[in-house]
Amino acid sequence: MEDKTTVMIPAADLEPNKIEILVGSFTIDTALLRVTDRSSLEYANDISQLGKNIIKAIGVVYDPLIAKARQPWDKFCADKRKLLARIEPEVKRLDQEAAAYIYEEKRKRLAAEEETRRLEAEKKRLQEQAILEAQKREDEARHQLALAEMQARQEERRAQGLQDEREREKAKFEAERIRLDAMKDHVKAEADVTAILDKAAEKEGAMVAAAPKVEEKIKLDGQVQRDHWVAEVIEADLVEREFCSPDPKKLATAAVRYRDTKKFPGFLIVNRPLMMKTK
Repeated sequence: MEDKTTVMIPAADLEPNKIEILVGSFTIDTALLRVTDRSSLEYANDISQLGKNIIKAIGVVYDPLIAKARQPWDKFCADKRKLLARIEPEVKRLDQEAAAYIYEEKRKRLAAEEETRRLEAEKKRLQEQAILEAQKREDEARHQLALAEMQARQEERRAQGLQDEREREKAKFEAERIRLDAMKDHVKAEADVTAILDKAAEKEGAMVAAAPKVEEKIKLDGQVQRDHWVAEVIEADLVEREFCSPDPKKLATAAVRYRDTKKFPGFLIVNRPLMMKTK
């Protein structure tokens, strides 16, 4: 603590109310003061010394008061820091784990929804393909049945022109055989159509069984997840220039060390004098 005898402010003025008056008077006196000539320079220097003495007096008056008031304050702050140091890391860890879990569940849900859409599209494609194949088989069966009927009628007409009874009966029998074979082929075609549709339905059932379960969105009372993107430097040498800023401490060190003896790209070392009190 500064000794009162070195402050050059009367001891009677070393109390808060009078210090405040001194500061008010000083700021009023200096508000319009400008250094424009030698006379104003000397006056400004005297006033500046007075201001420095007032600054010291402020420390003499207020530092003991602050120190006295700071003791319980420091204890409370220390107690607070200890308690926060115990609880904050756990809360942060829980929040991080919860956020990571929710994010992973969201990723799974979106992947399941995408897989479900893919399976639905594949299911629709299989249905359309099965319908086309069944339609094609039915069309072929009807066409074969129509051809067989034409052949049977030709045999019947040929039988009518035959004189031999046995040959006529044989031709009629051939016509019936053609019709019977055609009906057998038609029945087989219907079975093929059923098999095509059943096979498609079996594939669709397997796809439905394989479809992933889409979980509901996670909702927590009073909580909401939001994206929080942060940049983590993994290789400082590769960071582009636009994301780098000069280091003030290193610049100040360079200014003191090199002064005006060395030039650097991007910044200048200049001399900005300060007024210092002589001993």
